[in-house]
Amino acid sequence: MERKLKPEEQYSREYEPDSTWPDGLCRNCTCTGSNGKFTFNCRVEICPKLSDFIDKDDYVRVEENVAGACCPKFRRLRCKQGDQSYNVGDSWPSPDGDKCKKYKCVTAPNGEVQKVEQTTTCKKDCPPFAEYVEPASDSPECCGHCKVVACEENGQVFQVGVKWNSTEKPCYEAECIEKKDQIQTLFIKRECLPIPDTCPKEDIIFDDFGCCKKCRFIPGICVPMRVPKAETVNFFKMYERGRGTCTNKKPIAHLVECRGHCKSSTVYSPKEDNFVSSCDCCTASGSDKREILLDCEDGSQLKKTFYQPKDCVCTACGQYGKEILLPTPLK
Repeated sequence: MERKLKPEEQYSREYEPDSTWPDGLCRNCTCTGSNGKFTFNCRVEICPKLSDFIDKDDYVRVEENVAGACCPKFRRLRCKQGDQSYNVGDSWPSPDGDKCKKYKCVTAPNGEVQKVEQTTTCKKDCPPFAEYVEPASDSPECCGHCKVVACEENGQVFQVGVKWNSTEKPCYEAECIEKKDQIQTLFIKRECLPIPDTCPKEDIIFDDFGCCKKCRFIPGICVPMRVPKAETVNFFKMYERGRGTCTNKKPIAHLVECRGHCKSSTVYSPKEDNFVSSCDCCTASGSDKREILLDCEDGSQLKKTFYQPKDCVCTACGQYGKEILLPTPLK
């Protein structure tokens, strides 16, 4: 900081032409002229004011005198937003109301405070069984969340209300349900049917799911037997030109087959003077007409009409009951 010299402190000094010298802290002078006529010109340094800083609305500054310098230094002391000031480490929301933007007061590499803007980018990529939900308008949160809207098992997605044969728990049927605003997978243990007492031990096997034991053959008389519902999926399969393979993707309720043992033998016949074989097979003697839909590879559907056994009887092998297949395209 400079001051004006008193008369008794003033002095005179000569300078060579074209030389430059300081006259105090804030003035630099130069000797100029020609042909024996010389004069001096001085340039005065003008110090900045607080109001001159373009970021005056962002910082609280303090004035500090610097030894040997003409102008003081205005050091940034605190960050500022409107009428509020903040220390290093403080953060505050954006004044424009953007919930994904805020400001923080930090220490810059030069040691002064610095006001930085921080922006949050929301990740909106949700897994296949969820969807992104934006935060409520009155919520202080910037980002929404992934809301589960379906069930998932081994990479497959199942919507609410859909049932399927569980691959994680093979002995259970799974169902996607919504309970108390939450999506859950409900597992229902498969019901195992009793094994007939007359089933030979060598014919007792596990079902396709490895859960229940069953008899490979239905021992006893020839009777209508209900096919387990889980085994009726893809029960009917046919090829239709232009449509590809068509099959039933859904289980068929109350599907019936004729099963059981009928008489068969190979015995000696005096009349033929040789061993003669006789064989009866369990076939349908009465039937009911039913219809189902088949889903084809090209996305179309076919209506299949079939006759399922109503009554069963042992007949000579080679004589079959009636079965009619009438595929009808759906428009």
